[in-house]
Amino acid sequence: MSLTVKELKKNYNLNEEQMKKIRDAMDAAQRAIEADVPGRRSHFEHKLADIVGALEGNYYVGEEFAEAYFNERKWVDVFLSFYGNEPKFQDLVKEWRKGTL
Repeated sequence: MSLTVKELKKNYNLNEEQMKKIRDAMDAAQRAIEADVPGRRSHFEHKLADIVGALEGNYYVGEEFAEAYFNERKWVDVFLSFYGNEPKFQDLVKEWRKGTL
């Protein structure tokens, strides 16, 4: 079971300023997808890792937040574009496409 945005905020001990930066990064990722900017996933993952103070290269932070927001029906394209083809998310994406999520 994936974590909610609220749970991630608590687990990473994030304040509102950091959460705003994460939302801004989600918006920037959405724009990068729309503009087909090269390296957008890597940039997104490094940005989120930097915001939460995660170890360099910890892409799971970006994945966790993208999935959490996806489950809230926010920045859906970011999750689908960056992680939708990952084998571990296939069932989640299928449920979303069927409208049963």
